[in-house]
Amino acid sequence: MEKLQDNLPQWHKEELDAVIEMSGDDDGLQSACLLSFITGYPITDFTDFNSGRHSILPLDKRERISVDLPKPKGKGIDNHFMQFSARTKLNKEMINVNNQRNIPFDEYLRKYGMSTFILIYAIYKDKISLPKKERLLMMILTIDSGYKGYYDKYRKNFIENLEYIGLKDELLPILEKHTKEDFEEFSKRIREQMPQNFYLNKEGHLVFSDDEEVQARAEQYLERLSEELGFPIALPRGQFHLVRDLEYKGKHSVHKIGDLSYRDRVYCYAIVDRGNVKSSSMVSSDMYGKYIP
Repeated sequence: MEKLQDNLPQWHKEELDAVIEMSGDDDGLQSACLLSFITGYPITDFTDFNSGRHSILPLDKRERISVDLPKPKGKGIDNHFMQFSARTKLNKEMINVNNQRNIPFDEYLRKYGMSTFILIYAIYKDKISLPKKERLLMMILTIDSGYKGYYDKYRKNFIENLEYIGLKDELLPILEKHTKEDFEEFSKRIREQMPQNFYLNKEGHLVFSDDEEVQARAEQYLERLSEELGFPIALPRGQFHLVRDLEYKGKHSVHKIGDLSYRDRVYCYAIVDRGNVKSSSMVSSDMYGKYIP
């Protein structure tokens, strides 16, 4: 069986003049922070699927590495499913297990269902190791509900993906030791401390909540987590500015909407179950007057 490391694009080994663009949930944030720690690339951009891409440095023209964003063009690391058929134009610069393994649409349930966060640990395992503490490994497996695939009839596929990314020895014993209910309760406790999503407030700053108590609790949780994992995890500080208008297209049947990989104005898309796809499209040119991802 081939391994993830056999199929990675060369750019992940290079020292690029790049910045990081992240999505707006816990997987996007923690993955961006981990990648930034490993590579030194700053997190400057945040994409809201409903409004657009926002940046702390709106005039910065450095290359962007997208994290937890299923984009059909450009370098990035992502965990979503994007293949409509054998004719889909897969993004060869995107590190995505489902793309790497070329899993077809009619075998959707073979997909990699764990987080982008776990994937980054797998990509850079020569530079950083997963934590040893059982509680931290459980936390990592709750991101994007990454544990769920182990506890259903597709367990074989889940373990196959663990083998493919090279983290079976580290993560399988934790799954074998605990029940689905253990993870659900653990995830619930995390959500009581930190909301899953964050957003831009009216001043253009990223926050978990307009409620100061909720915001403070989330920040305190991330401070403790940063200390335990050994790298900083926090929302980027600074004022974000809109640099790319996006329109969320909602959820549609795959058969009705067709293969989005061929549509130039599609910014990102993900097949979210066996019959539907969610997407966001560019509705105007960016600040440089171009339809570029």
